[in-house]
Order: sequence, then structure tokens, then C-alpha cells
Amino acid sequence: MQIRVVLFALLVSAGVLQGYAQGRAELLGTRRVDSRLDRDVIPVTFRDGFFTALRFVVSGAPVRVHKCTVHFGNGTVQDFPMQLVFRRNSASFRIDLAGNRRIIEKVVFWYDAQGLPGRDATLRLYGLR
Repeated sequence: MQIRVVLFALLVSAGVLQGYAQGRAELLGTRRVDSRLDRDVIPVTFRDGFFTALRFVVSGAPVRVHKCTVHFGNGTVQDFPMQLVFRRNSASFRIDLAGNRRIIEKVVFWYDAQGLPGRDATLRLYGLR
């Protein structure tokens, strides 16, 4: 029974991630997350196009995202105070951006891994069209 549950979870995860790879979402950047509080910037250029939302995908250890700030091409900024913990091998909810389709200049986020010391996580940021 447990093997079926694990297999089902793997198939569902593969389907979710396949949807990202098929053009519905674009990978904007990947960051390695360790156990200390950190701040990272993922630069995005106008060549990446217009986006309506963001999504985080976490693998490895669980990750706590404290805050995310999106800087748009027109100079405006949108803050997302989160305080969310993403389990390992999970994805965030859809984070809708204000306004219509927007050009993103950069995404700044503050986070830390919640796993054991020495066990890092990988955080991937996707832009949804």
C-alpha cells in the first residue's frame, strides 16, 4: 500500500513539474538554500516576457520564505510578506502579481532552510504567463 502512495505522489509531482516545463511557466532562477537566514536576488529581463504570477518549487529540505519583493520594469514594487514553510518537494500556491501581465526586473526574497544543519534545499522560481 505504501509503495502505491509513494508512486502516486511521484507521478503527481512529475505531472506538476512537467506543466512548468511545457511553457505554461518559465523558470526564472534557481537558488541553493542553507540553514542560515539569507537574502537572494533573481534578476529577470524584459526578454523573459510578461508574467501574471509567480510560483516557488522546493526540493531537498523544507524552506521558510519570510518575504518576497517583486521589482517591475516600470519601477513599481510589490511586497509579499509570507512567513510560509514549504515542505520538501512541494510547490507554493500561485502568487498573483498586481495589474495585468507585467515585466519583472528582479525578485528579491528572504528565506532559510528548515532541515538539519548541512542539509540544503533548492528553491526554483517560476514565472507564470
